[in-house]
Amino acid sequence: MLVTDQFEMPASLQVCFADSALRASVEQILAGSSFPAGIEWDEVEAFLKARAAAETIRWEYGLALVRLHQAIWGDPQGWTRCSVDDAASETSFKAAKLWDDEDMAVKYTSGDKTLYLLAGFDAGKVWIGVSLFDGDHEQDVAIQDFERDDGDEYTYWEMRGNLAIDPSVLRAVRAKADEAMQHIKALA
Repeated sequence: MLVTDQFEMPASLQVCFADSALRASVEQILAGSSFPAGIEWDEVEAFLKARAAAETIRWEYGLALVRLHQAIWGDPQGWTRCSVDDAASETSFKAAKLWDDEDMAVKYTSGDKTLYLLAGFDAGKVWIGVSLFDGDHEQDVAIQDFERDDGDEYTYWEMRGNLAIDPSVLRAVRAKADEAMQHIKALA
């Protein structure tokens, strides 16, 4: 496992994210719920072993994503992290969807303010996002180098690089998250 200041990248993800053909195979296996067309009886066991390995990678990705979010954002001082149930009801935070969504957001509150902090990664980049509300009103979070797509509720920043093989990526993302939190602190 690659361990970088509280973040552990499971070995299965290191291998999967370093090999695009393997990643494509995992995606293909996970996309279906049936046996492949034309599979022979002598291939069933091998397919089920491959499916089990792909499922392990899927769930280890979810574990890595939760750890990554904590390693990047931690629990911001002065903010209270909301329950998992609250996060699941207001965001797309569902255990079985972490692989497909490739990111997760955690909700925090401080008085009348609500802050959503997002983190995600794939084989080629890591991204973070912030969304801040004062009561029911979204606040403009204009952070240097962060961008916002029309209709999106998060202001994002991303860094190219493979988190599975390059620990400097996490350090750079953490530094940018710290900048974002300084900006949020000034707004709140």
